[in-house]
Amino acid sequence: MKKLVVVLAVVFLFVGISIAGNVTLTSDEPTTNENGTDLNDLAKIQFYYRLADDVWTSCGTVPATSPQGGGSVTTPCLLPDDLQEDVDFKANACDLSGNCSVDSEIATEPIDTVSPSPPSCRLNK
Repeated sequence: MKKLVVVLAVVFLFVGISIAGNVTLTSDEPTTNENGTDLNDLAKIQFYYRLADDVWTSCGTVPATSPQGGGSVTTPCLLPDDLQEDVDFKANACDLSGNCSVDSEIATEPIDTVSPSPPSCRLNK
């Protein structure tokens, strides 16, 4: 039974964070197994988020770009409305046999709860 690479190389990009809690997560896929051999059965990347309650919640599962990995996958993550706290994110990679890697490093993202300033409008006399 092959094991995926211990350290999943994950790059999180947080794009489009809004008051409603929409976040886009992106992860680079691994290319090797834990034993250093080339990966040839990557199935999916799973994303999770955690709030102050310390419970990890699934944020999406994305099919691998190829069985060899090396691609980049993206998923939207809809967070609860009216968040007033930072959110932690992590990911892991799973192969076709159901073996999953250890979790990626945790990325913490502060949630902006302040609405953007409205535009100013002046009438010319």
